[in-house]
Amino acid sequence: MELNQTDFARHAGWSRSYVSKLKGQGRLVMSPSGLIDVHATLEKIAATGGVTPAARGQEQRWDDYRANQGKARPDSQPDNAGLTFGVGDDVRVKVGDATKLQALRKLKADADRAEMERDTMRGRLIERDTVQADMRTAAGVILNALEGHPDRLAPLLLNQTDLATVRALLRDEVESIQSTIAHELGQIARHTEEPA
Repeated sequence: MELNQTDFARHAGWSRSYVSKLKGQGRLVMSPSGLIDVHATLEKIAATGGVTPAARGQEQRWDDYRANQGKARPDSQPDNAGLTFGVGDDVRVKVGDATKLQALRKLKADADRAEMERDTMRGRLIERDTVQADMRTAAGVILNALEGHPDRLAPLLLNQTDLATVRALLRDEVESIQSTIAHELGQIARHTEEPA
């Protein structure tokens, strides 16, 4: 799935400025059309330190603060900051809170769903039942074309003694069958491509 920066930020539950920051850090994977490749970007973010790239630096600042001031970290800081969670498909993301984890899971699911819908719309992905019905129809077309073959050929070949004439008749019959099958399958394909 590909999104512009604003839609990607909205989809991920992040601010537009954070997405701009990720872009400035080179952590967004851009498509040739200038849009963000969502799945590749999530993988790159995971590979380059997770959702919050400043988390390690922030942790260090809090550790320094506690050491120098003797004060505990404020309650507003989540206890699970810096933990690594699996999002699926080997994408591991360092997150600061459960909300971001849920947003990433939703973003990945939405990206997968959109990719399947896009492939379906482009004709790359066809429902199994549709394919099976079309295969049954195609098999029926071929069977019908071949069933009448002996009845059509027998009277033509019955009195032929010249081998060249027999071959020519057979060749003509095969071409006729091929033409019939191609025509029928072409009609099925056109019917399948028409929107329901």
